[in-house]
Amino acid sequence: MNCPRCFREIPAGIKECPHCKAIVNRGKTVLVASPVECEHCRFLNPPASVFCQECGKSLEVRAEVQAKREEIKHKTTEPRQAVVAAPEAVVVPPIQSKERISVQNISNTGGTAILGSIQKHEIQFRLLLLSESREIQDAFQIEDGANVGRQGCVITIPDSLISRTHCKFSRVGDSLFVEDLESKNGTFVRMKKNITLGSGAEIRVGQKFFRIEKTDIPQQSPASNSGETMVAFSFTVSQKPQYKLILLNEEKKVVQEFPLTGTLRVGRQEGEIVISDPFISRHHCEFQETPEGVLITDLDSKNGVFIRLTAPVELKENDELRIGMRLFQIAVGGSSK
Repeated sequence: MNCPRCFREIPAGIKECPHCKAIVNRGKTVLVASPVECEHCRFLNPPASVFCQECGKSLEVRAEVQAKREEIKHKTTEPRQAVVAAPEAVVVPPIQSKERISVQNISNTGGTAILGSIQKHEIQFRLLLLSESREIQDAFQIEDGANVGRQGCVITIPDSLISRTHCKFSRVGDSLFVEDLESKNGTFVRMKKNITLGSGAEIRVGQKFFRIEKTDIPQQSPASNSGETMVAFSFTVSQKPQYKLILLNEEKKVVQEFPLTGTLRVGRQEGEIVISDPFISRHHCEFQETPEGVLITDLDSKNGVFIRLTAPVELKENDELRIGMRLFQIAVGGSSK
């Protein structure tokens, strides 16, 4: 006889396929929850997985429970032979609560594979809306798949710089992830350690935005395209730089360009780039060209350096985000207002 799932030849009379572990039981209905295979490392994840538990890569289908149930009917014709009907797909409604199905919890009772115990999240996350002085203004419970936006979202924030559907939170076990949904102004996460970025990366320092790009040394300081006041800038050319910093306004228009020669320090009073901004510290951060890209170092600034997301990232307690012009922080436990 052949396995009803992988169609490989298997000995007659056995209850489980030795190849794909499908349940084989003649004459009775079998429900099987299929694991989700990671395209990157081929690890078999539980049906409800959003990210691979082995390599951390995002799976193809996100924000939905990926479990499938395949109904296979076996009609017995002879004691050691079975006629296997074609598999029939069964639509599984998405799980609405904070529950995940585990492949290891599938039990076999009376010839039918039953979805076993349901895993619930033990850790509860909250999204705190903060003022610029770090005072809590509001709090929101973060459920799996909760989206954030200006209108019609689970977490709605009235802000003209926030897109209608801006970003989304996902739960994988007791871990929390955030993903930008191609918003116009981006989702920024405060960096916790030095990081090296390449061309196209966007950084927020205080209320100012920078973008890293590859370039040659400009012949003269570029004129502002937005009519804004250009910031103080001084440097000495020692070698041909591979990168430059571009100062942007809120509409992402170019204000000024800075060739990255050696190390550029940004500060409110001192540094190669001096910006009059009350949210920028006296010595805020520095940018240094390396063979791998541009190394960014936060010089223990009060308000931090934020990096624009280009892929889902895991969040921990006390991590800070910038969505539009609003400041948020991740908290664990408690309840929303």
